[in-house]
Amino acid sequence: MSPLSVFETAVIAAATASGLQCVPRVGVGGYRVDIAVRHPADPERFVLAIECDGPKYSGAPAARDRELGRDAVLTRMGWNVHRTFSASWYRNPEAELGRLLDRYRQATLG
Repeated sequence: MSPLSVFETAVIAAATASGLQCVPRVGVGGYRVDIAVRHPADPERFVLAIECDGPKYSGAPAARDRELGRDAVLTRMGWNVHRTFSASWYRNPEAELGRLLDRYRQATLG
């Protein structure tokens, strides 16, 4: 398994500082969620998948594979998915963290 990117590490640090319980690389084989977030009341259950762009993202042969395929599979498997882009994160990390926390709150209500 590849080490976490600087971007993934930054997202995990910010989310953890905001009270989220993050676990990197959850899944089996080569199909893993970049960052999984545990449910606040049931830590055995994951409530949100945070997908980060990176080598796996840019290495996909087509935009459809990057945007639709992976998220659709995760959604069918019951995951709530939030995608975070490194360019947006580095441009305005507070706004991107706010979007992530809003998605987390929505996921915990459902």
